[in-house]
Amino acid sequence: MLERKPLKQSPAGVKASDALAWYQTLSTYEGEQDTFHRRHLVTPLAKEVMAMKCNTCHQGDDPREEAQIPPDHSNRDFTLRKSVNPEICLMCHGASPYKLMGLPTP
Repeated sequence: MLERKPLKQSPAGVKASDALAWYQTLSTYEGEQDTFHRRHLVTPLAKEVMAMKCNTCHQGDDPREEAQIPPDHSNRDFTLRKSVNPEICLMCHGASPYKLMGLPTP
């Protein structure tokens, strides 16, 4: 997950270098666009103020949520990744994250 990078150009043809993502407008963010996972795990701010790991967000131990190794594509009881409950985001971003993101309303 940490090796992935944002697209250099959107499907609509907008270059990432010509546009700012909303998080790039925050005073706490530095640099080019980055992926959600990298922003929360390996950016300078993440390293400075967070100690997150994959299971900070991807919680749970229900085997129905885990992919089998090796994959069994005929078994539909398993998913490829653990889901994230959006309430987990509020542990850090508070009850009204839209304000932190600079949005006028939820």
